[in-house]
Amino acid sequence: EILCTSCLLLHKSNPSISVDRVLLARRMELIETFFTPPKTGLIGQTWEGYKIIEELGRGGMGIVYKAFQIQLGRMVALKIIREGPSSSRKRIQRFLREARALASLRHPHIVSIYDISSFHDQYYFTMEFIAGRPLSDLIRQEELSVQHGARIVRDVGYALAYAHSKSIV
Repeated sequence: EILCTSCLLLHKSNPSISVDRVLLARRMELIETFFTPPKTGLIGQTWEGYKIIEELGRGGMGIVYKAFQIQLGRMVALKIIREGPSSSRKRIQRFLREARALASLRHPHIVSIYDISSFHDQYYFTMEFIAGRPLSDLIRQEELSVQHGARIVRDVGYALAYAHSKSIV
């Protein structure tokens, strides 16, 4: 790989650091610069090998964050089960069942699961991050044409039919 001037200087000043480590450090520096919002909760923190960038959404089961997977150098969606008294064994089993069910599916309109794990008794799974705007934003701002809406409905229908064929839905 070609190194920029600052990476080359870092590597030359300390040859014991591999080029891969230099590139990873530089990537993390860029992420710190461009993606670190004000710290609230996990946002801005490094958690179990993931740099938490922003919250994407909340549901009854958990919170989904946009995160940078440091080791592999890629953006992911990180879903963490909500903490508190509702984190019962039954709830955790349901959360893990959801992740395993999703991981069993291979379809162009269904995100891929990368990992299921726990960190300090906090269960999570990571999945493919799809950049874009939420559908609710497009609808609210009236930026969704009839044709685009029809394509979305068609694609969701294909995904649901596929999941149903695998006894998931």
